[in-house]
Parts: sequence; structure tokens; C-alpha cells
Amino acid sequence: MAENVSSTITHAYSTLLNPLSRATYLLHNLTPPVPITESSKLSDPELLMTVLEVREAIEEATTPEDVAAIKAENHARIEAVQRDLATAFRDGRAEDARDRTIELRYWEGLRKACDDWEPGKRVELVHE
Repeated sequence: MAENVSSTITHAYSTLLNPLSRATYLLHNLTPPVPITESSKLSDPELLMTVLEVREAIEEATTPEDVAAIKAENHARIEAVQRDLATAFRDGRAEDARDRTIELRYWEGLRKACDDWEPGKRVELVHE
């Protein structure tokens, strides 16, 4: 029994520690729930264009320094979205929180792409 409780606590801690999984969990537990599925996409065409441009910049990077600059810009985006997300939850704007969570998925995917960067490697955006 202690092993099961320990496993549950560890899973809960991991979920709440990560801003993306925490937001997804909170949205799922709203009344009514605001689900985010794997097929949830960005609805803002300008934002989607920015994501695609960043993805392309990562693919075209030739040095670790190029990637570090992209990663720093992306980190600033992640922090801004996390602030917007916290405000949306605090103010009870569930649809806005859902949209910011979807956006955060894309920026986190690009962060992972920067972490996994190799010269000439194609960037596949994977949303976890």
C-alpha cells in the first residue's frame, strides 16, 4: 500500500511541477472540463506562422551559438505564456487558459527541438 501511495504522490508532484502538465490537469478538472487533446491546434494564424519560422530557424542553424540564441528567445516566450496562463486561471478565463496551454505545448516542443539540435537535423514538433 505504501508503494502505491508513494507512486501516486510522485506522479502528482511531477504533474504539478511541470507548467504544461499542470495546466492540462487543471483544465481537465474544471467544471465543466476544458479538454486538450493531441489534435488541439493553434487557432491564431500569426502565432502559427511564428512557430513555423522558429522551427525553420532551428533547422537552418549551423552552430550551437545559433541554437542558443533561438533557445533564449523561446525561453522568453515560454515565460510570457506561463504568466498569461496563470492570469487566465486566476481570472477564471478557461477558454483563454486552454488557448495559452496549447500555445505552451508548441513552445515547449521547440525548446525540446533546441535541446535535441544537430546540424542538418529535421525538426519534428512533438507535443507531449
